Amino acid sequence: MRLKRALYGAFYYEAILIEYAMFEDRSTSVLSHVGCKTHDKRGNPIGLSKKLDVINDNPSFQIKFIKQRLSRDLIEKIRDWKNSRDVLVHNLMNIPTGNSSEAKEVAENGNELLRLFDNKVNSVNHYLDKKDLKE
Repeated sequence: MRLKRALYGAFYYEAILIEYAMFEDRSTSVLSHVGCKTHDKRGNPIGLSKKLDVINDNPSFQIKFIKQRLSRDLIEKIRDWKNSRDVLVHNLMNIPTGNSSEAKEVAENGNELLRLFDNKVNSVNHYLDKKDLKE
């Protein structure tokens, strides 16, 4: 709801921050469902880039059903979006006030990717929950 309001109100930087947090949350969720660690040795949460690496490379994600939903292509699109987001956020102090067209593009792209990723993660988590019940 907050994301929709931010996009509708043209608060694109707010939308980008919400989207990033949601990508973090969904990736943590799917990693937890397959039993992967979501924290480093010191107990700090791993970042989104590392989570995306795990999704791409961990054998638990090579099951056909999961790989079809969390494809390398989708993960790379999320990584590209994250990199665009990082540039915007890191250069925030150099951007004139107001909402730039670049921020709008990143926010709208992030919203599309997030809806797709959220759907795929829910599908994978549901599959894993049903699989656990059968075992």
